[in-house]
Amino acid sequence: PFHRSQAIMGAIRTAPDPDTPEYLPYVAQTIRDLHVTFGKNILVLLTANAALSAIYQMLRTMPDIDRQNVLAQNISGGRHALLEQFKEQSRMILLGTDSFWEGIDVPGNACEIVVIPRLPFPVPSHPLVQAIAEKMTAEHGESFMSYAIPEAVIRFRQGCGRLIRTSRDRGALVVLDNRIVNKSYGKQFIRSLDTDFQTFDDRAAMIAAVTSFFS
Repeated sequence: PFHRSQAIMGAIRTAPDPDTPEYLPYVAQTIRDLHVTFGKNILVLLTANAALSAIYQMLRTMPDIDRQNVLAQNISGGRHALLEQFKEQSRMILLGTDSFWEGIDVPGNACEIVVIPRLPFPVPSHPLVQAIAEKMTAEHGESFMSYAIPEAVIRFRQGCGRLIRTSRDRGALVVLDNRIVNKSYGKQFIRSLDTDFQTFDDRAAMIAAVTSFFS
């Protein structure tokens, strides 16, 4: 029911690969740049508790970020308490996993930027995921395209849906997993949004585009 003009959505093509040592510091620095430049509430949807904890610690050591403005699921408090604090205050950064990808409603100025650092693929080491993958491999000869991609696309759409909640909302979605633009399967994630999706050459280009959008 929402119009494409309500949001700017895109990914940074030159972001480090998610499995490299440079990746988490890059994510933290990007969140910092968005926070300092725009001063808006930022929701960061992560796929692993270890990454959440690492980024939380990095953000809290940055001199131009008030520690009180950084909230992390299961570190700063429970889901309900964090959401209420996020809604009631400004210039907040909320880091969440799992349950924050769906079922939360933060309309208006309470959430104007959503950052997705990594595409939400099923965790391959999880016993249920392993069992389903084995079943799909037996039936289709592989499990990545027939199971992992569809599951991740559904989760991705749910996460992106946290940004625009009413017909009056405006916001920016920033994806930091370069696979969405550099891998052929990334097109499935982009098509699932049914909107205009941009590719930014670097972090500075992303900041410039988002600045233009909000202004």
